Amino acid sequence: MAGAPAPIEIGLAVRDITPEPPIWLAGYAARKRPADRVDHPLVAQALAIKNFTGERFVLVSLDNCEVSQAFNAPVFAELQSKHGLKPGEVMIVSSHTHSAPVLELTLEGMYGMSPADREKVRQYSQTLRSKLVEVVGAALADTQPARLDQGRGRATFAMNRRVYRGDRIDFGENLDGPVDWDVPVLRIRGTNDTLRAIVFGYACHGTSIHGDDF
Repeated sequence: MAGAPAPIEIGLAVRDITPEPPIWLAGYAARKRPADRVDHPLVAQALAIKNFTGERFVLVSLDNCEVSQAFNAPVFAELQSKHGLKPGEVMIVSSHTHSAPVLELTLEGMYGMSPADREKVRQYSQTLRSKLVEVVGAALADTQPARLDQGRGRATFAMNRRVYRGDRIDFGENLDGPVDWDVPVLRIRGTNDTLRAIVFGYACHGTSIHGDDF
């Protein structure tokens, strides 16, 4: 029907969130010093969804080990103030990389940081919060009619790593443990069939470096 609203609109945005070293990285309590170089850039990516009634939802994928409710609270408050996004309309998910900075109010006590290290973490955390607000706003501003296709693949490299030895649990390879090998995939295309984005998920806690590598 001419003039009918698009059934769904999608907006996309990416922001670089790579810190200036040196800075302490999250993920390994065995680390004894901050990282002193950048091996690969870190990004925050946002996908904004708006349906024909105007309802919105924004998914943010963040290159970090984890975020806490306390860390996120100022971000959500600013997004509600600036863009009217209510609680439940924004989700921040972490890639769970162990090679991104420690964040304030997020398991800071795991690491033997000096006061200067903690100040660097505080400054980076403030910058990251601003970037998260920025990338969500950019994704909302980018919304345009889209076509979605969904599928499900399979990748079998994930393995249960909990090995039960009597009353003790060790890390290892448990061939009989539960795993989830499904890979849900969402393809986002423009109305001219141009590929705009691929969104996927996989339940895997990948480990490729040691704590002292960075």
